[in-house]
Amino acid sequence: MAVDAESWIQAVQLLPLTLSVPLEIAIAIVLLYRVLGWSLIAGLTVFAIVMPLQTKLAGFMHTHQRDKLKAADSRLRLMTEILSNIKIIKLSAW
Repeated sequence: MAVDAESWIQAVQLLPLTLSVPLEIAIAIVLLYRVLGWSLIAGLTVFAIVMPLQTKLAGFMHTHQRDKLKAADSRLRLMTEILSNIKIIKLSAW
């Protein structure tokens, strides 16, 4: 279905980020330490506090997106069945 294709497209687009994001974060921490010194700890603390909130929000969004995709898939199946039945009725009336 088109919904499954959308999921694959998103996965392909996000896959390279699993490798590049940790490296970019490590480089940013090193560069910020060189500029800010020990003040960097305050920023990392805020980052550590906000990270669980972002994780919970991402899980919430994933759940709702999955529900939306299921609804779209069932709607698409229903419309396909309706259109095929209309086609059968139309051909029978010929």
